[in-house]
Amino acid sequence: MRSYTVQLFPTSAFFPRDPNVQGDPGGLHFSFAGQTVFRGGGTVDLDVNLPFNIRLLAGGEFSTRYRGSNVEFSSPTSPTQLPILCPVQDTAMGGFSTVAGCPRAYITDTGRIVGAGYVDAQWHRCRS
Repeated sequence: MRSYTVQLFPTSAFFPRDPNVQGDPGGLHFSFAGQTVFRGGGTVDLDVNLPFNIRLLAGGEFSTRYRGSNVEFSSPTSPTQLPILCPVQDTAMGGFSTVAGCPRAYITDTGRIVGAGYVDAQWHRCRS
């Protein structure tokens, strides 16, 4: 029997500046702070020797993913220099401006549960 929990993404990432690109603002840095992208589950294995040289192997696993993650860009500071579209907000003058940090839903808040099982009966004429 075994159980596990794994965090699937790092908390931040950085892509360095490209010296071959003129006007590169200094790389791309973003953060997954507060993210909850985990996988947890458990497994059970069974190995039984039965009469008449029959060996029964069985097992199962279940796992679930729970997530909800946003990403925020801290570099470059101008949202117009990012390679994605950023959310906008209304201004007092009736126009729009981009939201600071360009917060984006990196992974939509969904989850799933997966289960699997197996049974295998083996017959050996002679035990080794």
